[in-house]
Amino acid sequence: MLHAGGAEGFTLIEVLLSLVIFSLCLLAMVPLLATATSIDRENYLNVRARSMAADTLDTLMGDAPAGPNPSTETDGGVSITRSWDVIQVGNLDNIAVTVRYTFKGQLKTFVLTAQKAR
Repeated sequence: MLHAGGAEGFTLIEVLLSLVIFSLCLLAMVPLLATATSIDRENYLNVRARSMAADTLDTLMGDAPAGPNPSTETDGGVSITRSWDVIQVGNLDNIAVTVRYTFKGQLKTFVLTAQKAR
């Protein structure tokens, strides 16, 4: 900008005003960051629960002991409980693996099922 006396540049008021506007824009983004972090945590727990269920089902399909039933693990303050049932029907084993956890007061449940010939 060209000012009186031919001096070029920005005045202190213009710089301060632009800093205030920039700060307000940054403050408006804080709730967005908090929401994104919460969604990321929930997605991580979903993947963790599904992975636990799939690993347990794979173990049970292979006749290996799958550990204590039910079992609970803690991940970042969230308890994830895994349990399974094996029901024999004729020459088949019906296997159901259930994983549960609570996030933000909401109970989440994942169930994987499979059949295995004996």
